[in-house]
Amino acid sequence: MSQLLALASAESGGRPVHTEAVDWHRVLERALSDCLPLLDGTGTEVTVSWPEQGAPLPLAGDEALLATLVRNLVDNALRYSPPRSLVAVRFTADSLVIEDQGTGLGEADLARLGDRFYRPAGQAQSGSGLGISIVRRVAELHGLDVRFENRGDGRGLRVTVTRPDAAAR
Repeated sequence: MSQLLALASAESGGRPVHTEAVDWHRVLERALSDCLPLLDGTGTEVTVSWPEQGAPLPLAGDEALLATLVRNLVDNALRYSPPRSLVAVRFTADSLVIEDQGTGLGEADLARLGDRFYRPAGQAQSGSGLGISIVRRVAELHGLDVRFENRGDGRGLRVTVTRPDAAAR
């Protein structure tokens, strides 16, 4: 039910209601606190890295919506990673990258991520199939691009959130 409410909130307007300089530290703290119960007893670790210089992914936007975006991505990474693995959250000057150590996805599943209520076949984890749809909508409202790809080492999924102008550099 909370995912439906989050989706309705994200779709209620054409732009974020609150547009202020985003404090990614605060956004991440809020998102990770929501994900803490998923870490109980799994031995999974979440690492966070920030740019050595400058602010991470400068953006004006709605921190509550962006916390939902980050929470949904970290939540999925934790749910689909094996116990005692690592989920990496990395901010750069122009992106947010989240990597897990799950099994990754086939090309057909990657192409459908974000379709409402879509869940790849064989998923043991519970879910509504709305989390990534919400991520895509929040990103769209903030002028961000989201890219999903299997990690090059064959061990998991990489999600990259960028501003379109940063990708062109």
